[in-house]
Amino acid sequence: MSTLAGNLGRALNRAARNTPRTDIDPVLNQPSSQFGMYMAQGVSAQLDTVKSISTLWAAIEARYSAVAEVEWGLFRGDIRKPDEAEPVETHPALTLLERPNDDMSREDLFAAMQQHLDLTGKAFLTVGLGRSGPAKGWPLQLWSMRPDRMTPRTDANGKLTGWNWHGPDGHQVVYDTTSVDWIRNPHPTDPLDGLGPVESLLTDLSASGLASEFSRHTFLNMARPGGVISTKDRLSKPEYEELVQMLSENHKGVRNAGRTAVLNNASFESVAFSMRDLMFPEMRADLRSTILEALKVSKTILGQSEDVNHATAIAAENRFGKETRKSLRKIRTWLNYDILPRYGAFSEGMFFDFVDPVVSDIATDALDRDSRLAAALAYIGQGADPETTMVLFGLPATEFTKPEPPPQFTPFQEEDPDEQE
Repeated sequence: MSTLAGNLGRALNRAARNTPRTDIDPVLNQPSSQFGMYMAQGVSAQLDTVKSISTLWAAIEARYSAVAEVEWGLFRGDIRKPDEAEPVETHPALTLLERPNDDMSREDLFAAMQQHLDLTGKAFLTVGLGRSGPAKGWPLQLWSMRPDRMTPRTDANGKLTGWNWHGPDGHQVVYDTTSVDWIRNPHPTDPLDGLGPVESLLTDLSASGLASEFSRHTFLNMARPGGVISTKDRLSKPEYEELVQMLSENHKGVRNAGRTAVLNNASFESVAFSMRDLMFPEMRADLRSTILEALKVSKTILGQSEDVNHATAIAAENRFGKETRKSLRKIRTWLNYDILPRYGAFSEGMFFDFVDPVVSDIATDALDRDSRLAAALAYIGQGADPETTMVLFGLPATEFTKPEPPPQFTPFQEEDPDEQE
C-alpha cells in the first residue's frame, strides 16, 4: 500500500543518489559545499570516511552485517518472560518488518540504520502512516534517511517539534515528530544529537589521509623525497623554464625513478630524510588498531589469523556477539515502544524479539552444565525437593524415583546343640 510519506521518501532518496558531488577535500573526502543555508560538512565527513579507509570499511561492514542477518519474531505475552510467550504468525507489523518499503528488505533497513549509527551516532527513519480506512494511523512504510540531511526543529523552550530534511538543491521538507523516528547514541552535550565511534576517530583518520596523500605525491614526484637545486649564478627566465621542463620530462614520476640527472652549472642536494623515516607502515598499523578499538571489533572478526588460536577465536566471536546484541536491543526498543503502539489495540500484549547472536562454546557449556548438575544432585542427596532444585539450578525437569532400600540380610548362625537339648 502506497502512502504520501512513502512516495516522498522514495523520491528524496532517489534525488540524493542522482545528485553529483561537488569539490572534495582530500582529507576525509569532506565536501566543501553547503546544502542551502545548512552546512552539513561535519556529518557528511563522517559518512564519507568509510570510503577511504579499508579497515574502517571492513569493521563497519562486519557490524551492520551482523545486525542485519539476525532473525526476528513477534510474540504475545510478557516480554520479561520470553520463554513463556507464544509466537504470532500473522500481523501487519510483521509484514512491515519484512518489507519496510518497495525498495528495501528488513536486512537492508537494519544494515543502513546500523551503518548510520556507527558513522554518525544517529539513524533516522520516516514513517509512512495509513491515511484512511481501518489502517488509519498504522505504520505502512519505513524509509532510512541520511543523517546529514536532517536537522531538528524546536520551540522557544528547546523542545523538539519536528525535523527538516535538506535537499541537495537547497529546498526543505518539513516533518512533524509523528512522521520521523530516530535512534541515537547519547551525546554528552546535545540531547538532540548523537555521538558515534567514528567521530572520535576523525583526527586519526585525517592524519592517515594526509599521510596517504603525501605518499602518493612522493611517488608522482620521483618516487622519493625531493631536494634543492642550487646554481652559482642567477638564472634567467628562459634558463629557469628550460631547467624545470628538463627535470619534469626526465626525472618526474615513478617511471623515471633512479635516473641520474646531469645539470649544467648546478648542483642537487637531497633532503635529509627518507620514506623510511616517515614510518608509514607503523602509522597504518597503529590506525588499524585504533579503529578496531573504537568499534569494538577484534581483528579475528576481519579474518586476520595471526596470533589466533581456538580459544581466542571463540572469545572474540562471543565478544562480538555481545556488542551486536547491544545494537539489536536498541532496535527492539524502537520497535516495541514506537512502532507497535501505533497499531493500538491490535498489537496489545505483543512484542518483538530477536534470536540471541552470542556464540556459545560447546565445551564451556558442557562444563557449566555438568557443574550445575553435580551441585543439584548434592542438594537432592541431602533431602532437598528434586523438582524445586532442578529449577533453581536452571536444569530441565526430570522425574526422580526414590530408590527402595536394599534388602536386609540376617547373618547365618549355627545352632547350639546344648540349646536344642
